[in-house]
Amino acid sequence: MWLEYIHLRQFRNYSDLQLVCDPHKNLFIGENAAGKTNILESIYYLSHGRSQRTRLDRELIGWEQPFATIKLQAQSHRHGGQVVLEAQLTLTPQNTLKTVFKYNGQPVRSRSDVVGKIPTVTFFLNDLQMLRGAPEDRRNALDSALVQYDPAHFKRMSAYQKVRQQKSGLLKQPPQSIDPMVFDSLNQQLSITGAVLIQARLDYLRQVHPMAAQAYARLSQCRDQLEMQYVSSIPLSDVLDMAQIQDFLYQAIQARQADEYRRGQVLVGPHRDDVQFFLDGKDASHFGSQGQQRSIVLAMKLAEIQLLKQQLQDETPVLLLDDVMAELDPSRQQMLLEHLDPGMQVFLTTTHLDNSLKLFLEGSGSVRVFEVAKGTVKETEIICKGAPDVAIASAQ
Repeated sequence: MWLEYIHLRQFRNYSDLQLVCDPHKNLFIGENAAGKTNILESIYYLSHGRSQRTRLDRELIGWEQPFATIKLQAQSHRHGGQVVLEAQLTLTPQNTLKTVFKYNGQPVRSRSDVVGKIPTVTFFLNDLQMLRGAPEDRRNALDSALVQYDPAHFKRMSAYQKVRQQKSGLLKQPPQSIDPMVFDSLNQQLSITGAVLIQARLDYLRQVHPMAAQAYARLSQCRDQLEMQYVSSIPLSDVLDMAQIQDFLYQAIQARQADEYRRGQVLVGPHRDDVQFFLDGKDASHFGSQGQQRSIVLAMKLAEIQLLKQQLQDETPVLLLDDVMAELDPSRQQMLLEHLDPGMQVFLTTTHLDNSLKLFLEGSGSVRVFEVAKGTVKETEIICKGAPDVAIASAQ
């Protein structure tokens, strides 16, 4: 899998940007806030069906513009050749947002129908704060990785979120006005959709855990042993099946019903769950050093790449690295770069070229280097060894 072409119109700070991509390495150099991350965000958006930076799609549209479009063209062995994904975001006269997704030129029913068509592994700066962040950050990281491994997970999340929003809306009403039968029906639906979501997360963690532990052992030179645990409001074990998870979840919801009425919130479900990481039995979020925590995040990303490559069989995912190299020490930089598949396409942003990046770019495979400044992108001649001579249109 590799991206051939990116076309952005009125997306963030790009009025009309067209990029011909290198099948191996694509480096974007520029100052902070120049627009480097916006390019990676456009790839993420069509790969995941949502942005990693905002929950509001209208924020993707350029300032005072009525629409934005994203178009990606890729080559895929799995899909028998060319893959074209598009998203058009339009503000209606009533100031509502209409979003249309297309796959190979044809509109699709839902954004979930484009998820995973161009699989990606992402490594952004906020990922490095995952262990010290909130449970929501770890859930999002887990679900983001899972969606690429199994695109059907997007529908699982959507189904659960829909029921949760319905119940949340009901809880905003006075308790005496809530129909107990309607409320119980929502609780049952929440336990069903929630159990499916929890089971998928557990299955993924069982597969990624040994890979991450092995990667961490290499990073730490076997000084610490990495373990991870899914933390839920219900008792979990390896022997639970879907029906048992659903039953435990329903019981937990029933037990907190009075609290939910009182607080007007949905208090039980996978939207409250967490993932904990342990080093030699100690909670790494509290007792791990900054270096240990960053090694855990890096180990998780390496495991994600390995697992996704197995799932894709005959092709590699696209790797998006957003300014993370400057935040990794030389040993971790080397660890990451050494474990990249030579055939993996990489999109990497940075504010400057250091020695590790120069060595990476001068290694095997072709490379394109782009300078980004205030919504314009132009190819530079700093390093273009092995890259075909193709003119790149600048955004004005």
